[in-house]
Amino acid sequence: MLDGPNPERTSPKTRGLGAFVLIDKIKQVLEARCPGAVSCADILNLAARDVVYFSGGPSYPVFLGRRDRMDSKAAWIDLPSPSISWESSLAYFESKGLDVQDMVTLLGAHTMGRVRCSNIIDRLYNFNNTQKPDPSMEASTLSYLRKECPQKLRLGQPNPLINLNPDNPTHSFINSYYSRVLANKAVLGVDQQLTLWW
Repeated sequence: MLDGPNPERTSPKTRGLGAFVLIDKIKQVLEARCPGAVSCADILNLAARDVVYFSGGPSYPVFLGRRDRMDSKAAWIDLPSPSISWESSLAYFESKGLDVQDMVTLLGAHTMGRVRCSNIIDRLYNFNNTQKPDPSMEASTLSYLRKECPQKLRLGQPNPLINLNPDNPTHSFINSYYSRVLANKAVLGVDQQLTLWW
């Protein structure tokens, strides 16, 4: 949510997410009514709680009061690629003070949401520069994703958005994400690599 050099919000991986505009608007209204009282972190925590609840998941308490950018030298750096290796993914999470259980839990949020085809095109057509698809991907999933994400886009054609969990078109909070990973049907390479840990 932070502005500045190399913020996460300008990453190509988050381009097109409308939530930034919504969070900014909420923050603007809150600042007008209660200046300096509610951080973007609080807004995101409350929004995440409510999205889970309204998507059919459990309600849970949210602890508030954190302030954005407590360390003035801290800066968000671009998110890692969805094709990041298991080892690099774990190292990234550990660099943020999280462990493997945190990583598995957080990746479970991919039960809902969407991703741009450009973030998975390598898995579909040129996995590890082999000119072949990711061999771990289940055949019908590969076929479906290739239909949704052509290898080359026509000039002016938008970069398609696809569901991270095709079994969950309504974006409900369900557990099919982990079932899909176990069946080699994960959309993102980083998700599929969870089987290396199980």
